[in-house]
Amino acid sequence: QGFLLIGKAPGLMVLGEPTHDRDDLTDGEKAWPDWSRTKGYIIPAGCGIIIKKGTWHDFPVSVGPELTAFVINTKEVIDALTSMK
Repeated sequence: QGFLLIGKAPGLMVLGEPTHDRDDLTDGEKAWPDWSRTKGYIIPAGCGIIIKKGTWHDFPVSVGPELTAFVINTKEVIDALTSMK
């Protein structure tokens, strides 16, 4: 999945390491981000990121003026999102 910030405003993204494949966590713990392994990043205007499978994230948020983001999804991401309940 990728996010491209369009326009002149930077954005904030908080990303967490994947937990689904960690052997040191219980099944219940794998269902949530490990808050000790999350970081916030300022993404400059006009730039983007591609995140690896399983990375905990939300959409970029504004750190000032209105933000517009272009979201890039693979078929795998679309299938996973449409199967969620």
